[in-house]
Amino acid sequence: GYGGDIPVVSISAKTGAGIEELLEMMLLVAELQELKGNTNLPAEGVVVESHVDPREGVSATLIIKNGTLKREMYIAADTALAPVRRIDAFLNHNAEEATFSSPVLLTGFNTTPQVGVSFKSFKTKKEAAAHIKEQSQIKTAPQSGTQQEEEDNPESSEISEHVIPVVIKADTTGSLEALGHEIEKLEGETKTFKIIHRGVGNIEEGDLKFASSGKHTIITGFNVSVGKPAEKAALQHDLAIKTFSIIYELIEWLSEEIKKRTPKITVEEETGTAKIM
Repeated sequence: GYGGDIPVVSISAKTGAGIEELLEMMLLVAELQELKGNTNLPAEGVVVESHVDPREGVSATLIIKNGTLKREMYIAADTALAPVRRIDAFLNHNAEEATFSSPVLLTGFNTTPQVGVSFKSFKTKKEAAAHIKEQSQIKTAPQSGTQQEEEDNPESSEISEHVIPVVIKADTTGSLEALGHEIEKLEGETKTFKIIHRGVGNIEEGDLKFASSGKHTIITGFNVSVGKPAEKAALQHDLAIKTFSIIYELIEWLSEEIKKRTPKITVEEETGTAKIM
């Protein structure tokens, strides 16, 4: 609004005012900057969200930046692979194809793709698998002592008595990132939290193997449920386990837990003296 290259359009989500002007401005900017795409190319773009659906498995929302995505193609996003059996587009929940600038929801990934990674589409599964293998080889081997290594191998580093280990699960990768960011800001006078494992999906018995390796580990989840075997295992190992649907309630609960686990300091104070005569 004060000059520069970025145009400003005032809009109202309540009344809808300014939406037409916003769309016109977007088209104008695209024309001036010559932002173009090629519908004849295979689709490529970015993963903006991913989650685990109890019925359909791992799902992800993608933004197509160029090319066209069609059914029977295959998507490769980092190490995640998915066949394109159904395309859920913004206005068509069973589209035959989608092209650039479209957000699409795809299901059937073999693993949860990370938010922000690029994806490419291929005509055959063999081509997609070859691309994933090639990308894996390009990546440098992870350095020892990285945060991910510490999280996945809590036994590899000694957890201090001043640190409370935490296992967190969430419904989507976006929620998981936000939750991890909030937890890392929490600390008490003598105690602090350390995330030893994080993941997308319900809390299952397998998540407790990370918890049982740390002393008095907390397991918490956001918008997920706890499996019956996980509940039993938590009782056996005396582990705190709780889920929430509001992130602030989860953070408040963790704040209370850190206070409970802070050792109380007993101070003896002399208030007076007496002498028996």
